[in-house]
Amino acid sequence: MIAATRLRKGIDALGRDLGPRLKDLVTWVDRHTSTIHAAKAAYDANTPIPPAVANRR
Repeated sequence: MIAATRLRKGIDALGRDLGPRLKDLVTWVDRHTSTIHAAKAAYDANTPIPPAVANRR
């Protein structure tokens, strides 16, 4: 029972530490999603299809 209590306290402490960091990461991704999609589209438009992939089509 004592081990379970210590484990629970450890998980709670980890959650308090990681919670704000996860929220910040999600906020950053939300803020930069359009930039990420635009960069991917530009890359896809300017990058030729590799021959190995083109031959499979």
